[in-house]
Amino acid sequence: MAPQQQLSSRLHIVASPLPERPHHDSSVHQTSSSPFPRTKRRRGGHSLKILSTLICSVASGGVLASLAWLVRDDTEVNPAANGDLSRRVRSMDGDGRSGTVRSASVDTVVRFLMGLAEKRPAELWDIFGVGGEGYGDDPFSLSSLEAGQCPWSTSSSAATIDWLPPRPLHSDDLSAAFRSNMQSTPVNHPSRPKLNKRNRHISPDTNNDSPVILWYEHISKAGGTTFCALAQSNMPHLAVPRYHCMPRKGDLMDGRVGSWPNEELIDFLTQDQPSYGIVANEWDPFDLNKLKLSGRDLWKDHADERNTDKINNDNNVQSPRLLFVTTLRDPADRLLSSYTFFSDYSEEQQRDASNFGVWIKKNLARLGKFKVGGRSAFRSNIARNNYMVWRFSGGAMPRYHEYDEESSASFFAPSRVFSSSAAEKSVWERPFEMAVRALSLHDLVLPMDVMTQDPGKESLQRVLGWNQFALHGRRYVGEKESGHVVTTGEVRNSNAKAYLEERGSGEEFRALWERNWLDYVLFYWARAVFFARLYCRDVLAE
Repeated sequence: MAPQQQLSSRLHIVASPLPERPHHDSSVHQTSSSPFPRTKRRRGGHSLKILSTLICSVASGGVLASLAWLVRDDTEVNPAANGDLSRRVRSMDGDGRSGTVRSASVDTVVRFLMGLAEKRPAELWDIFGVGGEGYGDDPFSLSSLEAGQCPWSTSSSAATIDWLPPRPLHSDDLSAAFRSNMQSTPVNHPSRPKLNKRNRHISPDTNNDSPVILWYEHISKAGGTTFCALAQSNMPHLAVPRYHCMPRKGDLMDGRVGSWPNEELIDFLTQDQPSYGIVANEWDPFDLNKLKLSGRDLWKDHADERNTDKINNDNNVQSPRLLFVTTLRDPADRLLSSYTFFSDYSEEQQRDASNFGVWIKKNLARLGKFKVGGRSAFRSNIARNNYMVWRFSGGAMPRYHEYDEESSASFFAPSRVFSSSAAEKSVWERPFEMAVRALSLHDLVLPMDVMTQDPGKESLQRVLGWNQFALHGRRYVGEKESGHVVTTGEVRNSNAKAYLEERGSGEEFRALWERNWLDYVLFYWARAVFFARLYCRDVLAE
């Protein structure tokens, strides 16, 4: 079937209404040829090229449509006619300058991604081309973006990309302040602004020198320790917590900063101690209240505030301000890496895929013992299905369609792959939307595989001012037990697809992929956003 026919048959999406959005959500936890190969796809096949030179004149309105496949007006259209989800764009009616491409509102991004997520996982497998050699229907234009090419031409009529969110509120200002604080003035220099009990509640619009702290949301086995090693290479020694960027709490080297309420974090940073420039959360879900420290709100678009010079007093922002960064990895590869690192199996035993499934089942069986900030079963969450949704929804994602832990059936049995994600949409819809919104409010979402390659270096330098990429890290006794290892040289790549296909029929990997369909939608989308902002800066009006 031709790619265009595939699009019309697979990408027929009806946008769903969004869940009701409260002002304050009290239910959420409070306290290749390409230089950037994807491990899940192989190059070749039908790489779809954007027909950026195709310009059709619409006689009725004289509107130019040039982004190939579909351009629609700002006015409401029949959702049933939305055929091409891949590069769905909206023409601008004069509020954007000619020849630019614009990001969409977060609401629009949520609707776009929800349209994908509500499809059957088996259908998404084909849409993303996971089982083939190409990119399938390529909903996020990754065939171009991963090749270092922007799919939108500078000659294009002004349009909005429905999956591309706006940059977070005041992201550029916070980034500039972080670079200035961390590089222009040594962290322990007496002239550097320092929090104290008197000025800690002063909002940044009246205290522009209040420090900006890098909040790193460390997804386990997704390059976090490498990221912290880069922080140690680029930031003043005293600005980086000694234990893998995680601040102490009492006698605990890992104080579990992700479980601290905002007030506790502020109190910690006002004490007479080295002023940290980075803190990292690895084991707890992302606390959505932390967004308030940058004047951001999960349920607010901030469109009216985006062009203001300073953070508005109404946001009640308290010092310090936070700059949010995370790194993401292919969900199945991350899970396999966790297994090979944390499991007690020998290397020989790890070659048996059934032990991989047993390890997953054992971890999931312990999830009931986990408490935010607790010391029991805190690593078990890494085996969750759709772990990224759980993490970035503030822990709102429940266990969904987990198998019976007492069952003797294989974890990878194809019969256990649920047939329809939409059948129980009420279970995952709200957490999925929360995760999309939270990631949209992160200042940098960095794919792990390009972190120390040119795309990652360029982004880290632009956002954080980092330009030293020789890794330096501090090793400790019990590294494996604590869950950390500093990578030096080549990153060990865990290819779950190859691992399971070599040890079974190939259905095992598909079963694992389909169980984690929501995470894969987030993963592919986040990659596309990263590369679009990197390679399309000349045409993006942000």
